[in-house]
Amino acid sequence: MRMCVDYRKLNEVTVKDAVPMPRVDDALEAVHGAKIFSTMDLHSGFWQVGVRPQDQDKTAFAVPHRGQFRWKVMPFGLVNSPATFTRLMAAVLDKQMWKTCLVYIDDLLVWSTDVDEHLRRLEEIFSKLRQANLCLKPQKCHFLQKQVKFLGHTLSAAGISTDEEKVQEVKNWPTPRSSTELHSFLGLCGYYRKFIKDFAAIAAPLTRLTTKDAKFEWKTEQQLAFETLKERMTSSEVMAHPDFSPDAGEFILDTDGSSKMGIGAVLSQVQPDGAERVIAYGSKTLNQAERNYCTTRLELLAVVTFIMKFRYYLLGKAFCLRTDHSSLQWLKNFSDAEGQVARWLEKLAPFQYRIVHRPGRSHGNADAMSRKPVRRHFGAETCPACAQHPEGLNAVEFERFSAGNLASEQDQDDDLRTVKEALGSNPVPDKSETAWSPLARAVWTRKDDLVLQENVLLVRNKDRRDEYQMVLPRKALDRILKTYTREWEVATWALRRQNLKCFSATGVQDCLVPLKNIFAVVPPAASQSRASETEHPCNR
Repeated sequence: MRMCVDYRKLNEVTVKDAVPMPRVDDALEAVHGAKIFSTMDLHSGFWQVGVRPQDQDKTAFAVPHRGQFRWKVMPFGLVNSPATFTRLMAAVLDKQMWKTCLVYIDDLLVWSTDVDEHLRRLEEIFSKLRQANLCLKPQKCHFLQKQVKFLGHTLSAAGISTDEEKVQEVKNWPTPRSSTELHSFLGLCGYYRKFIKDFAAIAAPLTRLTTKDAKFEWKTEQQLAFETLKERMTSSEVMAHPDFSPDAGEFILDTDGSSKMGIGAVLSQVQPDGAERVIAYGSKTLNQAERNYCTTRLELLAVVTFIMKFRYYLLGKAFCLRTDHSSLQWLKNFSDAEGQVARWLEKLAPFQYRIVHRPGRSHGNADAMSRKPVRRHFGAETCPACAQHPEGLNAVEFERFSAGNLASEQDQDDDLRTVKEALGSNPVPDKSETAWSPLARAVWTRKDDLVLQENVLLVRNKDRRDEYQMVLPRKALDRILKTYTREWEVATWALRRQNLKCFSATGVQDCLVPLKNIFAVVPPAASQSRASETEHPCNR
C-alpha cells in the first residue's frame, strides 16, 4: 500500500535543494566503448531514507477516526525528495560514480568491456549498498545485458543511439483513411512547416484532398507525399538534440487530450535563435475507463503521463508546461484532491514547472498527437468485444466469435456468400447486373466500405472510418436477439443504442456490430409500480 499525502503547502515554503541531476550528454560520454551493461532499481528507494527527528512533525498527516501520523522515512510528494536521494546515492557510491557506475535517482547503471571486469564492478556496488543498508528490487534488475535503455537512449556494444520511442509515434503514423485523419497529420506538420524546406510543394497532393467537395482518393502521389513528410518530421530539419548546459534554452512540454482518440505531447527546447525544435514526440491511446474521463481529468492525465515519460529531461530543471485547457492553470492550487488526482499531484510534486495556456488554434502540435488514428484489427482468435464483459454483467453469457467460425457461418449464408464472392472477383460486378436477393443487394449498397480480412466480411464504420464492423449472418443474428429477449426481464442495461446497429432493406434486416462494443440494446422503460416486501435483504 502506498499512502498519498498532499504536501503542496509544505513544498511552497521549502527551500529548494538545487542538487544537479546527471547531464545526459555527460552520462553517455562516460559509458562510451562499453559492451556489457547491468541496470538496477532500488526497492521503494525513498522509504529507505530516514527523516531527521526534528523534521518528522513537518510530515504529519491526519487519518479520519485514527488520529495523526508522521513519517520516519522520506515520503513521496516532497519537493526535495529526488534531490535528497540523489545526494545519498552520490555519497554511497562516491568512488564508483562516473567510473564504473551511473545513478539517476534510484536507477543504477553499471558497465564494462568484459564479463570478468563486470562481475568485479557489480561486487563493489553490492558491497557499498550493503554497507548503507540499501536494498535492490530483484524484479527490476537486469544483469549482463548487451543492450539496455538508459536516460532515453539505447546503449549497446555497437554504440549509443537515440531511443526510437522518441520518433516512432510519427514514423508509425497510419495512412489516413479520411479527410479528418488527414487534417490531424497536416496539423502536426503545419506547426513545424517553417523548418521543412518546400513544405507547400511536398504537401500539395495531401492538401488537395482537404478542400471542400474534394473526393478522398488516396493514390501513389499522396502516399509519396505522406512518407516524405514523415521522414522530414523525424529528421534534423525539425528535431534537435537536448542541450543541458547551464545557459541552454528552456524545455517546453505541450500536452493535449482527446476523449475519442487519445492523449499526445511534444517535448521541445528553445534554440539559441529563439526557435522551438522537437526533442521527442509522444502519444497514447485511451482505455475504456479513460475514455469516460471529464475534460479536465483527461488533460491532467496527459500532463502526468508525459511529464513522467520525459522525466529524464525535465527533473531538476525548470520547464514550461503548455496546454490549451484553461482549468489546468490552477493545477498547483487544486483543493481537496483525493484518490487518483491526489496520486497524480504527488507524482508532479518534484518537478519545477510553470503553466502557460494558449488557445487551441495555436496548439496544433500536441492536438495532432492526441488525435493520431488508431487501427484496430480483427484478431485471428477472438475479437476484442467478445473477449470482454462490462462490470456488473459478468453473469450474462454473450455470443462469441472467432475469425474462423464467423467466416464459416458467413459462407453458409447464401446472401453473404454471394457478396463475398463478388467482392473477391475482378472486376467487381455492379448490383444491377446480378439477380441477387434483396438482402444481398442491401449489403452491396456499402460495397465501397466492404473488405475481406481473414475471409471475414467486414464493413467500415460510417462515423469512425478507422473502425470496422462484423457483418453477421442471419442465424447468428437470431441467436443474439434471443439472448437479448431472455435477459431483458432479469437485467437493467444502462448501455447506449449504438452498441447494436441494424439497417433494413426491403423488409430484411442484417446486423452490424462494432468490434469494440459488447452486443447490447437499451430495453423499453418499465412502468412504475410499488416494490413488494421481502423477508431478507437482496431477496427480491
